[in-house]
Amino acid sequence: MPINVRRFYFAFLFFACVAFIFQLFFHKPSFNWTDLPAWKNDYTNLLCHWSGTHNCKPLSKFPFAYLINSFFLSITPKTHVIITTTINLIFLIFSAFFVDYVSKINTVRSTSFFYIIALIFSVIPSFYINSGALEVQYGVVLGVFCSSFYIVLFKNKNKKFIFCALFISTFMLPLYKDTSAIFIGIVYLIGIIIKSKNKTLISFFKTSYEHLNIIKILISSLTPSILITLWYNWHRYYSLLPIPYLIEAREAAPPYVIKALYFFWIFFSPNGGLLVSWAASLIVLLLLLFSVGHRPSFFGLLASLGLIVSSSIILANWWTPFGWEGWGNRLIIPSAIASLILISSTAIPKTKNLQSDGNCLFYRKSIFAYLKMGLVVTVFIPSFLYIALSYSGNRYIYLQESLWGSAACKAVEQLRDKRPMWEFKKTPVHLECHLDRFRYIPGISVVQDISPLTIIDNTKYEIGSGSGPDIFGPGWSHVEEWGVWSDGPNAEIRFIPGYSIQKIIFELQPFVYGNVKSQRLIIYQDGVPLYSGTLTKPQNVVIYLPECYAFEPNDILNLYFEIPDAISPAKVGLNRDKRKLGIGLKSIEFR
Repeated sequence: MPINVRRFYFAFLFFACVAFIFQLFFHKPSFNWTDLPAWKNDYTNLLCHWSGTHNCKPLSKFPFAYLINSFFLSITPKTHVIITTTINLIFLIFSAFFVDYVSKINTVRSTSFFYIIALIFSVIPSFYINSGALEVQYGVVLGVFCSSFYIVLFKNKNKKFIFCALFISTFMLPLYKDTSAIFIGIVYLIGIIIKSKNKTLISFFKTSYEHLNIIKILISSLTPSILITLWYNWHRYYSLLPIPYLIEAREAAPPYVIKALYFFWIFFSPNGGLLVSWAASLIVLLLLLFSVGHRPSFFGLLASLGLIVSSSIILANWWTPFGWEGWGNRLIIPSAIASLILISSTAIPKTKNLQSDGNCLFYRKSIFAYLKMGLVVTVFIPSFLYIALSYSGNRYIYLQESLWGSAACKAVEQLRDKRPMWEFKKTPVHLECHLDRFRYIPGISVVQDISPLTIIDNTKYEIGSGSGPDIFGPGWSHVEEWGVWSDGPNAEIRFIPGYSIQKIIFELQPFVYGNVKSQRLIIYQDGVPLYSGTLTKPQNVVIYLPECYAFEPNDILNLYFEIPDAISPAKVGLNRDKRKLGIGLKSIEFR
């Protein structure tokens, strides 16, 4: 790479990192609790169960590694924030030293500085160090496993530290998540396939046999880990299986169409999808490697891709693919951190063919090079802005907006602890909240054109009294002392029934004056006509919806009013009011 270009972007990285770190410490980050309240007392509750005391609280559903963290929290119960933050920092600092050690074994050049810079260009410092989320710890353990596996398989280095790192990381992975066996299997298969000479099945088994030491390490470390996990499950559920997670997977699994939609948003959501939340970090890491004549190893790239894709598939099958209480996609953090560790520590020198192209293919004067540079810049800019926003003083305002900013999510926030869990998670309002979160752009409302959602009780509301519900979508005028007029040929009411509702009674009055003798009215629910009639009297009118339509609780109910004869008072000579009035709503009753 030309010296002046290298100096330019090194200077850019330096000042960007200084700016990010300054913002982080100038605006002291609030603690991000995530799942901590659910598992922080697990160790204390376990001791209670062992002591034979009655009325002990149950242990949480979280794996054994959360119990270990709970043990450290129990030592000094009033310093949960300090302890969890310290543990996260210890893991990240260890990962930097580990990348330094492994990269020197691999190429005699340390890439730990590049790894640290890449972390700064991520959401980890701003939201997940000072946090109760264990995804950071899990990501470090997963990255250590992948990198130590690479050294043992490809470099044949007889280093006790690397063998210990492989053993301990393999042992720890199932303690953090039961699905870790999938990641271990994927990384192992990718490594053996790359190592095999002719890529045949016979060659695969031959290569596996030649590296029996790796299989022995994996089996000897996984066996006690799995036994601990099975014991912990049995102690909590009298079953060897993680019953709560299996119930969640069975009861709240989305249909296949929604799974495909979730998979798409995991990559492309502006609210923390992979391209937005991790592209800047990866691009910075690759540019730094290129600047010193290095490139990612084929194993590093392929294994990282395997981790990301397999994680995305697993999360797309989950009812909440981004997780709650987190900035962006919290659940993808382990695979993302592991990929940064893996790419940093397993980077290799470029071949002569690549070096002869000017050390960086971006600077070749060709159409392909310019297109590639344009693509990188296009991906980098929104990711950089997203990361910069996470360092701002308003980041926790953006966090709350991203979680609960939409009407559907506000309804979820009110309903999720008041309704049966599995019944609630299958409702349209829950799905719509997820979709709103996926579409959310930090700092920009995603639901400006969507009418409010209000939880309706089984009662009667006087619209003009000031106590009426906020249920009016497009097509309604402002609320007056007596009620509210429709304004235009169409109007919408949108709410969530708090109870099973079989009929709704509207107290209406049509706008009639002069030659306007009546107002036609059709009411639809999701395209199904529920009422069709003509209102003629300038008085209150009660409309009964058919009782055969029993609306289920927690379901979003959309009612569309079609008023084709709506007309303005100015047009009929009543006054100068230019609103197109059709019907006036004075009260609404739910039964």
